[in-house]
Amino acid sequence: MRNKTKIGLILFLMATAAVTLFAGCIGEMGAEEFLKDKDAYEQLVTYYANGGYFDGTKSITEKTIHYTPDSYVVGDFEDVQNISVAKADNEFGGWYYAELDNENKPVKDNDGNVVVTDRAVDFSVTIKRGEHWYICADWIPNVKVDVVLVTDDGGDVHDRNNKTYKNGEIMFSLNFQQGFAIIETTEPTIKVTDYTFTQYFYDEECTQRVLGNIPMPEGEKPANPVIYVKYIKGSWNVVRDYKGVRQMLLGLNSGNYYFSNMSEDKTIDCSAMTPVALRQNEVGARIEGNGFTIKNLSYNVVNTAVQVGGTYSLFGSFGSECIVRGLTFDGVTITATMAREVSLYAISAGGADGAVIEDVAFKNVRLSITTNTNVTNIGKDGDDYNVGNWLLGGAGSTDAAFLERFKGLTVESGKLIMTYNGETKEYDYPVV
Repeated sequence: MRNKTKIGLILFLMATAAVTLFAGCIGEMGAEEFLKDKDAYEQLVTYYANGGYFDGTKSITEKTIHYTPDSYVVGDFEDVQNISVAKADNEFGGWYYAELDNENKPVKDNDGNVVVTDRAVDFSVTIKRGEHWYICADWIPNVKVDVVLVTDDGGDVHDRNNKTYKNGEIMFSLNFQQGFAIIETTEPTIKVTDYTFTQYFYDEECTQRVLGNIPMPEGEKPANPVIYVKYIKGSWNVVRDYKGVRQMLLGLNSGNYYFSNMSEDKTIDCSAMTPVALRQNEVGARIEGNGFTIKNLSYNVVNTAVQVGGTYSLFGSFGSECIVRGLTFDGVTITATMAREVSLYAISAGGADGAVIEDVAFKNVRLSITTNTNVTNIGKDGDDYNVGNWLLGGAGSTDAAFLERFKGLTVESGKLIMTYNGETKEYDYPVV
């Protein structure tokens, strides 16, 4: 019944407006005189409180509605729908027709309660002569969604007015509307200082993400549902989609990036992303991937985008301040066409002491180079290509040495395609 509350209330207001208008029209004329003049009929309506009470005592009451043939209801004026009915811990949600049997009597369930239909009562419709209405109150439990604060460091947060919200306590509550608590899953309801909002969760451990509006719980007196809102210490750029990935790739010199979005499988597809250039500089950013996968990154490198003698790769090189954790790259394609001598690495051209790389994986990495000159780290002669130094490394290093040094980084699969002066050779990683 709760999902129909809005319809019921609209009909209720329409009917009340109609009755008020009628009351104004009769002026000083009495109700009985007016009804007699209109040749009005009487219509009996039985009201069921449906768990509530009329005037605090009765569960059933009756009223007479007056009408004229082929007309709207015209009787009892302001109290036609204004029946005094209430139910503890509930708000009135409108009137609905009872289900009737073959004898036009209300159907009752095994507990003796009248069965309520999905049809909201419209007090302004034309009534058939002799028809008896049986209608039931609908109730909306006075429940809210309690939103509990969770911070990654257990600290309390403060809003911009310096109000304190304690970790583990209710931060705010959400009202139900039409059977749902509506929530903006990617924006904070309360903006705070010193912490960054991530998203909402159903569990205190913040593993079961809230992906949409929250349905009202069933039951006579349901308890307030509880969800959790997570904030992390510091100022972070929250990566939720491919646009956030692009922002991250453009800002790898510094900054903090935290992956958190609404996808079911924690995957961000970057097929629609406008590519960015490969990097030369060190990465100094902190990236917390939280087990997400970035799919289908694509780069197109042309002659004019590189400098002679430069070194380019997806991550440039991992600097001493760099932290990358919990992130998988599935499908990295770099296509280069050039006549300038440069060094090209698919992933990174080096890693400094102090760089932290944990649980970072690459698969389906593809570097395709078409050139007529030397590629410094790989070479230019087909038989002499250095195929152990195209994914990772740098001067004096190899892919294998890099992976041995940074054990938190793995490469599952890759392919190098070298086209030199029209001749193409392909090399798989790992070698099979």
